[in-house]
Amino acid sequence: MWNHVHSAEYILGHNCILNGSPISGRRAYAKKILRSPVKLPIPVIPQMNIYMVPTSSPKSLKCAWIAYYHVEGYEQCSEKTYIQFRDGTGIYVDGFESTFHNQMVRAGQLIAQINRPVHY
Repeated sequence: MWNHVHSAEYILGHNCILNGSPISGRRAYAKKILRSPVKLPIPVIPQMNIYMVPTSSPKSLKCAWIAYYHVEGYEQCSEKTYIQFRDGTGIYVDGFESTFHNQMVRAGQLIAQINRPVHY
């Protein structure tokens, strides 16, 4: 049984390495595509459509990482955003719906670029 506690950043980084690239390389690619250095979605395992979206700055203790394709919907609830997942569960995260919406759009742009057909 494991008694280790790892940060989300460590787990993401470990999975990126296991799937062919350090998290720094994944971030650099996302930064280049999105032309932004902040709150970047991470293509953890693009071949399996595993893209993680941060709800705030990854340096924040309140940052949650959300799997892009598991999101069913989201809505503003007072000062928080409720994110509903495809399995019927959900979580409340700090911040506005519009901020999370922008994060989802950015992740969609990254996914579209990664999956774009290459023409020679």
